[in-house]
Amino acid sequence: MILRYSEKLYEDLESALGMLKLKEKHRFKRLEESIAVCRQYFIKLRDFCKTNPAGNKEDQISFFKSVKPKFKSLLIFHQAVLNMEARKPVGNKEALTAYYLDELKMLTYFFECNMDFYKYVRNGAVYLDEQYFLPGIYDPLLGSDENVLDGDPAFTTSHDSKLAQLMANELMLIYLEKAVLELNHREGTDLSSFIEEEMVVWTQTNTALGELIYGLKETKALNQGKLSVARITAYLEKVFHADVGNISDTWNYICGRANKTIYLDEMKKAVLERMVAKLR
Repeated sequence: MILRYSEKLYEDLESALGMLKLKEKHRFKRLEESIAVCRQYFIKLRDFCKTNPAGNKEDQISFFKSVKPKFKSLLIFHQAVLNMEARKPVGNKEALTAYYLDELKMLTYFFECNMDFYKYVRNGAVYLDEQYFLPGIYDPLLGSDENVLDGDPAFTTSHDSKLAQLMANELMLIYLEKAVLELNHREGTDLSSFIEEEMVVWTQTNTALGELIYGLKETKALNQGKLSVARITAYLEKVFHADVGNISDTWNYICGRANKTIYLDEMKKAVLERMVAKLR
């Protein structure tokens, strides 16, 4: 019964969100109303589930794997978009593009942290469904979501919220890709091509960038050497859309290597080889 009910309820939710897009043109107002609508339908689903719980294991797994995450992901997605758009910088398209790309990095990091579970879901696997999508089961070794610890035990499994977050992140990826391409008038291409053609991205290792940072500092190449290592790092991370991490840890690692200037030596060698080739 609950599966049939939830299917109709989800259709009604999508219809309600579609009507909001047509009726409300102001972005923030539409997002706020969309969140309210998603929350309203999610509560309807929860209340119906409590009074009409799925009977057997198969129906329970189907509900917590295929039904509940769909509803919750829409709520998470609209809330995330509202938060992101509310704090975006006021600036030119370069600043906004960098902001959206940073948001993409955070999504990528979440996917990477949950790669095993993401692959499990994407591959249509079922062998861990009873551990992931049945209420009352908690295995800390399977990377259970923290929501299971204080959630409603009758309406929560160890991974349904994590699946909802992954689904919401996939919606965010689509949203951010569209935002970046529209901002740069590149609607006819894909994000990977845009980044490759338009963005200056550091493609060497983070340690190599660390060598360059200290090289610029010690040769006083920027602002007559008055910039701190931290400021140079922050600037180059922004310019190259990179993440060096803790620059002091990188420096300690570099100092402990047998060859302490791997990248700078490689750079010098490549430049000299280019000079020799020009003379031939």
